[in-house]
Amino acid sequence: MKRDIPDRKNLYFCVMNKDGDYYVVDAFNKGWLRSWQKNEWKKKDKKPVLNPDLWEMVTALITDKGHKVKFIWVKGHANNTENERCDQLAVTAAESSNLLIDTEYEKTANKN
Repeated sequence: MKRDIPDRKNLYFCVMNKDGDYYVVDAFNKGWLRSWQKNEWKKKDKKPVLNPDLWEMVTALITDKGHKVKFIWVKGHANNTENERCDQLAVTAAESSNLLIDTEYEKTANKN
């Protein structure tokens, strides 16, 4: 979910993962993403990175527009307005009866 603030001083991009861990933040902040790209979307253990299409999309959004981006981990359900909104949208989408199939994920997941 992307929320663009009218004054454009702030741009929020929420990424929710089921485990609530640091995976997405660490991918950017610890340089994992650069390594994955260099290794043709393979991790250290040579297994494929899941969702390379989504990683490429987020990377393109950041680099193509020249945004200065800071990735931070936010504790879920801790009264953070943006996080609570992301959670609400994620739950609504997950409960929807017309979810689209993520074909790129399915291709990658079936290789494991």
